[in-house]
Amino acid sequence: METPESAVETATQAAKKAAAQPGKVSKAKKILPKPKTAAETPAPTVGAHTETGPNMPGALRKRGLIGAVTERAGIKRRDAKAAVEAALEILGEAIAEGRAMNLPGLGKVKVMRTKEQPNAKVFVTKVRQPMARDVSAPETDPDTPPKDPLAEAAE
Repeated sequence: METPESAVETATQAAKKAAAQPGKVSKAKKILPKPKTAAETPAPTVGAHTETGPNMPGALRKRGLIGAVTERAGIKRRDAKAAVEAALEILGEAIAEGRAMNLPGLGKVKVMRTKEQPNAKVFVTKVRQPMARDVSAPETDPDTPPKDPLAEAAE
């Protein structure tokens, strides 16, 4: 199996040979490493850059969001559509204004950078979600009475 380093060395060697023969026109091919199979490709991790774009597989789109809200809330599709569209407008306006958001379920959203492009504004955001709590484990010992939040009276 050819490693990326050996591919670079091969391309470099071909370029040196072409430079050593000044009268010849070289048709150097770009040598790329062999693509990895799905089993060899590691899963994306937190902080890793992932593919973006309108045709990204598995992306949550408005139609899917409306369907999920309809199912989870048990409401009619037309009611869910109006609510989702209104919520998306409000979220879009908040991001456009650069406002920080703290929305349970989504997390804390902060606009880090904004870039104006000819056809759009690009927002780089930071989303922080808290770690999921283990609801099966009690927070306190059931035998211990809860602490009184008030201080003892002074005499």
